[in-house]
Amino acid sequence: MKKLIIVLIFLVHSLVICSIKSDKETVLPTLVVEKIPSDCILLDEIIAVAHGPERSQIFCKSDQERRGIDSRQRTLGDLIGDELIYQDALKFKLPIDDTIVKDHLRRTLQAFGLKPGDEQSIFAQEGYSYDEGFNQFRIMYGVNTMIDQRVRSALLVPEDDVIAYYNENPVIKEPVYFLQTAFLSLEREKGKKMKGLEKDIERFIKTGKGVDVMWSDPYWLKESEIAEGLDFITQMQENTIEKQRVAGGYQLYQLKQKKPQRAVPLKKRYKQIVETLRKPKFVKNLEKYKKSLFDAATIIYL
Repeated sequence: MKKLIIVLIFLVHSLVICSIKSDKETVLPTLVVEKIPSDCILLDEIIAVAHGPERSQIFCKSDQERRGIDSRQRTLGDLIGDELIYQDALKFKLPIDDTIVKDHLRRTLQAFGLKPGDEQSIFAQEGYSYDEGFNQFRIMYGVNTMIDQRVRSALLVPEDDVIAYYNENPVIKEPVYFLQTAFLSLEREKGKKMKGLEKDIERFIKTGKGVDVMWSDPYWLKESEIAEGLDFITQMQENTIEKQRVAGGYQLYQLKQKKPQRAVPLKKRYKQIVETLRKPKFVKNLEKYKKSLFDAATIIYL
């Protein structure tokens, strides 16, 4: 029966720490790589080590294969990047003690309609114990806070750029019509002939009298939603009625209000335009921030 031996390895070899003596009798640590014994079972594999300003962190193959608590599949670059940003948070004494992190966790759960305690099932769903999941959330909180402070806070978009983008990229709303409809059947009108009913309707359109009409609740209809054969609606004036011959009687259309084609106001689009203009700057500045952290750290890929 094979022995179960936990082996952390670099690539596909076992790691053995030995020492040799130099000419000056100084003992130096040396890595000696040898093949894995046949009676060993590989449980994990070290793929990188990051030496940052606050600590050294080992990354194993299982770390890369494991999804985050947000269900996101992360690359090795993502893991190292998050670690270095988190160390930057530690370096600058960002408040990330348990009390602050728990409060942020509570507010995050609340924002998604969840209650305190639901995080346990979320962590478990991704294969984390509560302590592991909470630590991952602490790192996530630290990373997002540092990105807000280091990157987002520096992204200023001049108002002139917003206005220029608005003018060059108009968003047009199609015409809409506020309608009520009613159906007048021959049977309901006590057997009136079609010609007689039509005269009554014409009188009703002009005077509002002569026919008992039960209008539907009013509703908005986009021009693109108007069915074939009802194009006359687009030509109607407000507070007018039009009729259409249908099987068994007449369909009436009353236009209460209409809004022509128009551009969405700048006020309603301002925030979205700012975010659109900030996005390329955000990506560029985030990469610049991460590069500065990678350049200052020592990363060993194995």
